[in-house]
Amino acid sequence: MRFEVSRVMDTVEQRLTTDITLAQAVVDLADVARFQELDGGRPVNLLRVGMVLDALAQYLLDGAAMLFPVAGRELISDQSLTSKERMVLGRWLDSGRIEAVPMVGDRVIEVADFTGMPVIARRSYRQYADRFPWLTSSPERVLRLDRRPGKAVLTPDGESDSPPAGASRSVGRYAAERTVTPEKGERVFQPRARQAETRVSTRAIEPAAEPSSLGATLLARSWRCAEDMCPSFGPDREIGEPVPRLLKGVPSCPRHERPLTDNGSRPAEYPVAVVIEDAVRLRFPVTAAAPVHVGRDADISLRLWLHESASSWIADRHLRLDIIDGGLVITGAGENGTVVWHRAGPGDAPQSVRLYEGQRYALGRHDTIELYTGVELVPGNRRVVGGPVSARDVLSVLADAPTVALRAHSSS
Repeated sequence: MRFEVSRVMDTVEQRLTTDITLAQAVVDLADVARFQELDGGRPVNLLRVGMVLDALAQYLLDGAAMLFPVAGRELISDQSLTSKERMVLGRWLDSGRIEAVPMVGDRVIEVADFTGMPVIARRSYRQYADRFPWLTSSPERVLRLDRRPGKAVLTPDGESDSPPAGASRSVGRYAAERTVTPEKGERVFQPRARQAETRVSTRAIEPAAEPSSLGATLLARSWRCAEDMCPSFGPDREIGEPVPRLLKGVPSCPRHERPLTDNGSRPAEYPVAVVIEDAVRLRFPVTAAAPVHVGRDADISLRLWLHESASSWIADRHLRLDIIDGGLVITGAGENGTVVWHRAGPGDAPQSVRLYEGQRYALGRHDTIELYTGVELVPGNRRVVGGPVSARDVLSVLADAPTVALRAHSSS
């Protein structure tokens, strides 16, 4: 049972990040760990983070949803944590997967304001509305954390419980001089021996809220902390940067509360999500530092999710993604070609552009990439809606932990 719990915590770890390019919601980690009503277990339990990740994944219909956790000193030093949890929490802190602050206060709201991410909350943050007016004007950006039998759920603040966003949207159309319309929400799948009939990907890609003007200014710069070993803004950080905390009007390190040094323009970085048969499986960043190859066996390997026909069609290195002149550029590499579905806007009909080996295309804001029918790359900083996927299709990070293991951990 301990092995299974450790495996779950390792899985949870992979879905925590302070890289604002990949994170999709911000949360006070103590609010989650101390939400005893979720499982009726110990007063503090880090496994509840997995329950909240599952709730976020089901709300977004995104099995790879990532969370930006903020941890205050009172949680980090809480003696109610088990020795295993203290070890895990220390690892998350040292690797920069969670942000450490002396006191959380309004930090989660500040991160949401600077980045456009929603906030997952148990308590009200309305006391900060003077500084962040969107808390009252756009309450849907606050996702209320509640419990249901055996699970956590998220509901936009001020709204009644409803199905997860996108759950009732219609599926996309299929091209081949006809439109395929599933009946009663059932999925239509037509096996193809070849890629001759290419699906028109008409999924909607809804943008997140825009960063505030101050946030956009801060995000345009790269920052360094005076503490060399700082996991958030130190020179050895291996993942994308978080966002500074503003203390008395000065960009500062959230952990050390010391002014940050402006290290120049922040290099362009784009998040990309891998969507297989309408379900998000993986999210990864493309940075200016190096190109990213995607294919059956590449930097981003799709082999795990491909059926036989898709595996034979998609090359080991099927395409390359680069940042060129600040924009995301795709270069074809596989001999069977790649389709880009170009849209002028999120509601516009897509137009197809087929790329073959060596051909380049600068991706637009609403474009998607299709390697094979049902195998897509989409902008990873936008909520993908539409398609027949439902909350039942979203995998759980707790799937490897039997109920008996969870109960044992709760009482240990």
